[in-house]
Amino acid sequence: MDLTTLHLTDALVNLTCGAMCFAIWASRPRDRCFAFWGMGSLLYGLTASWFPYLPAGVLGLGLGYAALQVANIMFWAGYRAFDKVRALPLWLVALPSLPLIACLLADFLGSSTTVTNNITVALYCAISAGQVVYVLRGRNSWYDQRSISAYAVILIIGSIMATSFSSGAPVKDEGSGVLFILTDHVMSIVFTIAVIAMVGQRDLQHLIKTSRRDPLTGALNRAGLRAVITQDAVAPGLILIDIDNFKRINDQHGHDAGDEVLRELVARINAAMRPTDHLIRMGGEEFLIIADITSQKQIVELAERIRNSARTSPVQHANAVIPVTLSIGVALRASNELFVHALKRADLAMYHAKQSGRDRVVFAPLDGAACAAKEQTLRLS
Repeated sequence: MDLTTLHLTDALVNLTCGAMCFAIWASRPRDRCFAFWGMGSLLYGLTASWFPYLPAGVLGLGLGYAALQVANIMFWAGYRAFDKVRALPLWLVALPSLPLIACLLADFLGSSTTVTNNITVALYCAISAGQVVYVLRGRNSWYDQRSISAYAVILIIGSIMATSFSSGAPVKDEGSGVLFILTDHVMSIVFTIAVIAMVGQRDLQHLIKTSRRDPLTGALNRAGLRAVITQDAVAPGLILIDIDNFKRINDQHGHDAGDEVLRELVARINAAMRPTDHLIRMGGEEFLIIADITSQKQIVELAERIRNSARTSPVQHANAVIPVTLSIGVALRASNELFVHALKRADLAMYHAKQSGRDRVVFAPLDGAACAAKEQTLRLS
């Protein structure tokens, strides 16, 4: 298979990859990254198809690499769109002109064809390496889909440099050009699959995150709680919170007001918690905090801050001023204690707070006999 035929097959590969990206973009227009990746692949494919017919000499060399650089800038813009930053800042738009300028300048200064080619190729590869650096800086790991797409570009850069500096013209020399084009065949496919998988992984993570959140308040739900307690080490501090007389709030002010009370309470709890703590909506007006606290004094102080933040600042809704108080049960899980047992103690303490007049914090002791006696008292009351 001669070099001209390989250029045509390379064009078909890139045009197919571009069409695939455009098809995905058409079905989900919010993902503009696919439009840029599709445009990059289409430009790359078109450039590959007419590269053998470029005029010989400096002008053809400069125009060819400038066109390839435009395609690469589209790929770079796709990553930036994926990262939700400005896709095409002015400095990025200006980059494709540099290989052509360098080529013409080297020729003007009297450099040989080989030196002019090497300068142009080096500048083209340096700009492409900048894209690789940007991509890898946003990776989650060295072997995720984003990194794999960057490795594909690295291999293409490597094949260009290896063939160029050995032959002087990687895309037009019959012998060395085969290595570059075959590498581009495979890596274009790998790149396209990798970026599609990257977007799919992002969407999957978003779906998982959404499925673990309460849509009203943004707190974790019970699925989120399961994810937290299946971690290697669950924090020992448990704070179980119940809004006093929440049904009355709904009855007197409407369910919209009740929803506003829930959202406002979660906002105040989040303000009191540390970033490492977890807030879970257990259902209705009941919330659980899992805090990495081992001191009874500290966890009770945190619970009191939350109770006071609700008690001292009524919730404003429309023209209504809604007072809110909380009954809170607190427990510290022993090192060998099951999570459900510690949660049961916090639950008993919370109900004890309600039975004792509401608007208070009750700490659950570790003593099993004391907990059993408290549970019996609640049953009899």
